[in-house]
Amino acid sequence: MLFYCSILFIPFLHIFGFYGISVPLTFCSIAVFSMILYRGKETVISFNLIDFFLIIFLLLGIISINMAKIAIPNFGHVFLWLTSISIFYFGTKILIINSNINFNKLKLIFFVGLCITSSGVIIEFVTANFFGFYLSEVLPYSIGEMEATKNFSGNLFRVRGFSAEPGFTAMVYEFLFPLGLLYCYKKPSTYPILFFILFGYFILTSAASLIILFFIISIFLIRSNLKNFFKILFYLFLLTLVFYNQVAFYLIESLGPKLILVLTGESIRFELINSLLNIFIENPLGIGFGTQSYYFEALGSYQGIILPGGGALNLYLEIAISSGFLGLISFLIFIVCIVFQTLQHDKTPERDALMFSFLWLLGHHLFLTEYYFPMIWISMAILNTYSFIEKKQEI
Repeated sequence: MLFYCSILFIPFLHIFGFYGISVPLTFCSIAVFSMILYRGKETVISFNLIDFFLIIFLLLGIISINMAKIAIPNFGHVFLWLTSISIFYFGTKILIINSNINFNKLKLIFFVGLCITSSGVIIEFVTANFFGFYLSEVLPYSIGEMEATKNFSGNLFRVRGFSAEPGFTAMVYEFLFPLGLLYCYKKPSTYPILFFILFGYFILTSAASLIILFFIISIFLIRSNLKNFFKILFYLFLLTLVFYNQVAFYLIESLGPKLILVLTGESIRFELINSLLNIFIENPLGIGFGTQSYYFEALGSYQGIILPGGGALNLYLEIAISSGFLGLISFLIFIVCIVFQTLQHDKTPERDALMFSFLWLLGHHLFLTEYYFPMIWISMAILNTYSFIEKKQEI
């Protein structure tokens, strides 16, 4: 029950948080420590060889900090990195191994999570566009850096739901949707709700999320059946012809401008990535967690290289800058091990849904850092404990 409740708090990424700490981290922490206290010495804490690759990059990110120039922000980032991974990854493993979790309940919980996420998006769509206010104006959010933007040729306000940005909310969908969709299989009563879930996702107009979705669907279809791939393309082509005006408006007037920004770039995004790549090249052993943010806020530059922003806008680049080349390699090995371990299990809809979600999130993290988000770490933990859930499913 604790694990299921912690999943249901993930849609509230920034709402109801305090002092910058999100409610998912707070509740997941409570769930993990409650489980440990409840079971006492019976608590099983499982580490495997794969986990050590995760720990290596964390240690490298701490060791790489220049102790002569250490600053308070470094401690904050070290704490957040360690806490996020300890709670969301290792904590999730503890909850799964020590609880009677099965896929039937997981699919229901993920579906309910989708309903919560979509409710926030659709409610804000109505309030922002017809009543003139965002949810952040009336509900407590743990982050204040939010600005109103318009979409669909400047006709509609772009909604965020319970997150600070539409792209963040899209990542919640990426985590919940594949497994939550399985709950709807052969349940016609859920189809109207599924329509609103899809509506909520598409009005976010997250270009990065949609691009990655297209590529992953293509890979899965080609891998499973090339004939089905072309058949689905044909049906999509027919649907596009039938709803040509709506599709053209969505792609050209709404998604198009964001796609251009993703591929050709906001100047700040590409300037920052270029600057950080130079820092990485000059510091292949890393500069430690939080260092780039500290230098951006204090000086605006690092070793003479201008920093136009505090975040890396890319999880892998963030790890490379913080932990160095060895840290990045260690993290990538960890990911590859998770994928290969998952593929060793029998092919089931649940396994494929979890893998789809994992790849979707990995792809989106090419455009966002947000290492303190729970989705990617919980996804990894579920895949790493897949065999435990599968065994309990059979009982």
